This record gives sequence, C-alpha cells and structure tokens, in this order.
Amino acid sequence: MFDRFAEAGGTFLDTADAYQFGQSEELVGKFIAADRDHFVLATKFTNGAGPQPGISTTGNSRKNMVASQEASLKRLGTDYIDLFWVHFPDDLTPMEEILRGLDDLVSSGKILHAALSNFPAWRVSRAATLADLKNWAPVAGIQIEYSLVERSADRELLPMAESLCGEGRLTRRSVSDGRESGPRRRPVVPARRRTAHRQVPPQHRGASDRSQGGHSHREHRPEDRRRRRCAGHRRGDRRHARPGVGRLAP
Repeated sequence: MFDRFAEAGGTFLDTADAYQFGQSEELVGKFIAADRDHFVLATKFTNGAGPQPGISTTGNSRKNMVASQEASLKRLGTDYIDLFWVHFPDDLTPMEEILRGLDDLVSSGKILHAALSNFPAWRVSRAATLADLKNWAPVAGIQIEYSLVERSADRELLPMAESLCGEGRLTRRSVSDGRESGPRRRPVVPARRRTAHRQVPPQHRGASDRSQGGHSHREHRPEDRRRRRCAGHRRGDRRHARPGVGRLAP
C-alpha cells in the first residue's frame, strides 16, 4: 500500500506517538528510511506513547513536549520532523509555554514547522497573535475534523485559517469513521421485521404472534389443537350449564 502511495506521487505522511503506542511511528520510519528527504513527515504529541501514561508523560508542557519529540525521532529513525503537531489542548498548559517550547524546537532544527490539532478557533487565533507579537515560530496550520457529516468547521475554523495568511488546513476523519463508506453501512431492516418479537419472552411469543394476526408454530401440532378444543368444550359446558342440572343429589 505504501509503495502504491509513493508511486502515485504521495509525499505527506501524518502519524502520532499515541497511535498503537508508538508502533505507527516505527512503521512509518521503516517505510521512508530509503528516501527520507523525499517525504514530508508529520507527527503529534500530547497523549503519550505508553500504554499507561502518567502525569509527566502526557499533556502539552515543555517537559513532555521535549521528551515526546526526542522519542518520536528515535521511533521514526530520523533527525528532524517536518511538521510537529500539538495533538489536543490539555486545558492546563498556558499557550505561551506551548509556543515558546515549539519555537525552541524550531530554532534547534529538530522540527521545521509547528501546528495545532483539534484546537478551537479562539485558541488558534490567540496562538497566532502571540507568535506574531513575540516573534516566535508561527502556527503553520491546523488539523480539524471535516466531512459531509461534520461541517461545524465551516463556521469559524476554516474562515479563521483563511484570514490568517499562510496557515494550512488538514482535515481528518473524512469518511466519518466509515459512516460515509458502503462497507460499514447497516442494512435497512423493514419496520415489520424490527417490531417482530420485540421484548417478548420466548414462552409468550406464540400468543404475541396470534395477537398480531400471525400463527405460532405450536398451533400446527395436532395434540395442541385437540387439547385446546377439549378445553373449550369444558369451558362452554360450565358456562351454559343450569344449576342442579346433570348433578347427582347428595
């Protein structure tokens, strides 16, 4: 699959340290090892690569940022990352700390560009403004969920990115986790089939079928028909019998 991607002219590869606990980065590193400079390599940090991440190995703090970037370089088998994403906002780390940490990584040459993923529009706008005022590395782009099902980015995120000159847009979940592709669509079940035997215990399903105009398989057994016919005659005899008639005197 990767060979066909490269033969078709594909050059951009996007992964993250949290994908398969770092295995995704290792595989991508092996794929591009023969021609690293031909590809544009992007990865992310925030959630950590370990199966049981701790406080110091998650989030967007400078400490986790530097440690995650160093670990990603080792897994990817490269000495620089073209595009380094902040995967998610953590609601704790100040934007100034995030931007200054990314600027230091750009200055050191370990990453070429920094970007924000899954950040709301107001946070991205503030980050772009801070980076411009303090002469830090600019926010090169945003990553957002966008598809035929999810179009909320049309309201703020996309117009904001267009107004901030030079800020790229990368979409994710373009097929809505398979909801827009045929293989994962559920078959359409007729309404009569959906309501049949709904929440009816197995021992009562025969009665439910008869109440809906259907027939239970038990009605076709001769012994059941004879039993019901005899029971009906007994009930009819008791209902129409006159008091004292057909009884023996005490």
